[in-house]
Amino acid sequence: EEIAAGHALPAMDLGASPLLKNKRAQSYVNAIGKRIADKSSRPDLPWSFGILDTPSINAFAAPGGKVLITAGLFDLLETEDELAAVLGHEVAHVARQHHWELIKQQKLISGATDMVAANTESDNALANATFDAMSDFFKQMINSGIDKGGEYEADSDGVILAANAGYDSTAMLGVLEKLANASESGNDVSFLFQTHPSAEDRVNNVVMAFTPDLENAAVPSTHSA
Repeated sequence: EEIAAGHALPAMDLGASPLLKNKRAQSYVNAIGKRIADKSSRPDLPWSFGILDTPSINAFAAPGGKVLITAGLFDLLETEDELAAVLGHEVAHVARQHHWELIKQQKLISGATDMVAANTESDNALANATFDAMSDFFKQMINSGIDKGGEYEADSDGVILAANAGYDSTAMLGVLEKLANASESGNDVSFLFQTHPSAEDRVNNVVMAFTPDLENAAVPSTHSA
């Protein structure tokens, strides 16, 4: 049911954008994402990662292992370590079932399942009715985001996941600095800051969560060049 809900969550709600038509970039993000997901508590989910063709700066994880990052955010990142930090954050959301718990609370599970089952029948009245019933909730969920506690959990867990996969544990701090600078430069990060705590608060949370092991992993990975 969780995987079905992830399939039912329309990608257009993140930015009404198609996937970026760049097979090399898509394969690259998928490879890094799956490397991170393999270090999570749920490596057996059908993980998939993609880049949306939009200049806005954001990322989103759907239940069941679907992770999307915008081209705007992808272009902002300078190293593979930073990409791993972003994907680690989103993988952590899925591992902790943050979005899935919200969906279960709204009792929309059966609707998601029905919608996926009807995918091969696009004119199916049940599928259309289910989409209409779920669409508003999905949009609200994406627009409001996870609560601050969930975002802080995903930051802390994501740092650990990326470090366990061989990436620089401090890369998330660089990502958050870039996001803050992008906001000051007038780039399209309004949606991200609408759904996440401030970059400063997230930096403080990540720093407080650092352990000696994470400090030892504070070196650029061999994949960053």
